[in-house]
Amino acid sequence: GTRVDAVITGGTLSHVIAVMKAAGCASIKVCALLNKRIPVEKRLKQVDFVGFSVPNLFLVGHGLDYADSYRECADIWVVSNLGKEKKGKT
Repeated sequence: GTRVDAVITGGTLSHVIAVMKAAGCASIKVCALLNKRIPVEKRLKQVDFVGFSVPNLFLVGHGLDYADSYRECADIWVVSNLGKEKKGKT
């Protein structure tokens, strides 16, 4: 199986699904901890199980990072524009 932390547009995951189908997988299910609320036309269509639907903001924690920081946070946080400026990346 494939574990996904966050589904944004699903570009990478779409490729993985295509490879798995080409390999002859009889059934493919997608499970994501986070599914960003973005316009339907930009979203991956196949997400079978979702932990949380979240706004389209920059999230960190639980393995999600910003500029190689915050990955180890025990919770999931939103990085504000002020936070990005303080980190030196806009």
